[in-house]
Amino acid sequence: MEEGQKVKVRFKYIQSPDYKLVFANGAYGGMTARGNFVMHFFNEYRPPPKEETVTMDREGKVLETKPLWEDTDDERPAYLRELIVGVSVPREQAISIANWILEKMAAIESKKEVKSQ
Repeated sequence: MEEGQKVKVRFKYIQSPDYKLVFANGAYGGMTARGNFVMHFFNEYRPPPKEETVTMDREGKVLETKPLWEDTDDERPAYLRELIVGVSVPREQAISIANWILEKMAAIESKKEVKSQ
């Protein structure tokens, strides 16, 4: 093919039978020993306490609720990061995906600016 010629390629999207959309509010990862970029997507949340003690008056009105956290001796709960799915991609593809995300977010942000004016 001569330099400067363009080729159009058409891609059709289909869903695998095991496709699923997952929610994540964070990611952790980095480079692997083989040079791939790995991302572990997680949901971060505060779990409910193992149990709680409720103090009430004689009429049944709740006066105080004291949680008992399973993983700590004080009243501060640990936050959980439940790993949902991991994705490993070659370095070049990770850069391409990062740029794609930035482009999509820039378009979304520019639309927000127009709406707020």
